[in-house]
Formats: sequence, C-alpha cells, structure tokens
Amino acid sequence: MKKIILTGFEPFANYQFNPTEVSTLDFHGKVFGDRTVIGVVLPCTYFSAFSKLYKVIEKEKPYAIISTGLYSSVRGMRIETTFRNRMCRKYPDNIGFEPKNVYIAENSPYNMTATARNLELEKILHENNIPTELSL
Repeated sequence: MKKIILTGFEPFANYQFNPTEVSTLDFHGKVFGDRTVIGVVLPCTYFSAFSKLYKVIEKEKPYAIISTGLYSSVRGMRIETTFRNRMCRKYPDNIGFEPKNVYIAENSPYNMTATARNLELEKILHENNIPTELSL
C-alpha cells in the first residue's frame, strides 16, 4: 500500500483554531484505493516542524506528501506550483522566531517546481464548485 503524508498545523499567532489541524486528523488512517493517509499535525515553529516532518518521511517513505496551511485572506484553495528554499516571514512563529531569508535546505536549489498535476487538480476542484487558485 502506498503512503501519503498529509500535513496540517496547530493554531498559531492570534488564531485559536486551525482548520488544517482538524482536516489532517480527520483523514489520518483513511484508505483511498491502494493509498493510505498518514496525518501529521506540525507545530507552528519553523525548525520543529521541519524536524518532525523529516522524521516521518524517513520512517514512512511516502509515495506523496500533501501539505496544507491556513492563509486567512485566501477564500478557497490555493495550490502552490513553485517553492522557494527560503524561510522568510512577516510574522514570527509560535516561539518568536522571525526568519529573514534563511535557507530551508542547504545545498539545494533556490526554486523548486511541484511535481503534482496542479492544473488537473485545479480543474477538478473548479468543476466541483470549490474556489481555487494557482499560486506562483
């Protein structure tokens, strides 16, 4: 059975609730065809989140990873297509760390492109009346 890691986050900053925490826990253990979901709620601290996720990846050797997050000004689903190998944030994490252009993974490319079929996913979501946007 192929494993898919689904990540969400605990509440952060002034938010008392993070829907990605609940959805991640709801999907944990569910099976879709030949794939099983491993839900992992990450702390809202940069280095602890990366460390926890890395350990789960090493243990589970997943087929895919789907990461979810909360961005309060987005009114629907935003599908990321490109990733930057930098931590750069305008608000501090839950322990007060506020990175300014810090590498996530040393000796790795600055930009990385998602390997998921994002255009197909966006089309399916739109066809099901789920507000969606691609993010660069």
